[in-house]
Amino acid sequence: MEQVSDRSANLFTKTFAYKTRKDGQALNCQTESANFCNQLTFAYDANTMAEHNLDGDKFKDDRKRVSLANQRVLDVLKKRNESELRDALRRALYSETHALFNVRVSCKGQERWSSACQLGASFLCFATEGLVNAIIEMAEGVQKKKISNAYKRYLALTHTEPRRCAKFVYNLGKKVLLQSLLSHNVQNASSI
Repeated sequence: MEQVSDRSANLFTKTFAYKTRKDGQALNCQTESANFCNQLTFAYDANTMAEHNLDGDKFKDDRKRVSLANQRVLDVLKKRNESELRDALRRALYSETHALFNVRVSCKGQERWSSACQLGASFLCFATEGLVNAIIEMAEGVQKKKISNAYKRYLALTHTEPRRCAKFVYNLGKKVLLQSLLSHNVQNASSI
């Protein structure tokens, strides 16, 4: 399965990536899966870039939302227990899609062509992709297949219409959240 798309990785490597938090602390992942940790680090770095590009007073609230999403990514990095990881990932993806939705709202009309909107939304797309790939890494069975298929459809859509990435990845995030919540409820019901 294709992980973070080539388009995402290519743009990302043409820019700079932060490997430390704002306070200078290194990002430490507590799980043993290197790919899972890489996806989370990618999401963190992409959020940092989005925050950097959403400059100016107009995007002050958007930067706060992206910062919260990044804090939630850091929370995931600290978890070891599978149940805690799943819950933390859901919260991170929810915050990510919420931040992306609000950036889309802020970037209406002529503003959507500004570099802040173009780059900010693009990096939020990459961050969401990273979180979805981390969820795929953790998922099992039918849930993994459904989320992987949704991700493949997303990649096909963004390949044909890359300018609509924010809309497509927002919808992907909602589908993944719904699937992970449904799976969580089934697991909880089976333990009763």
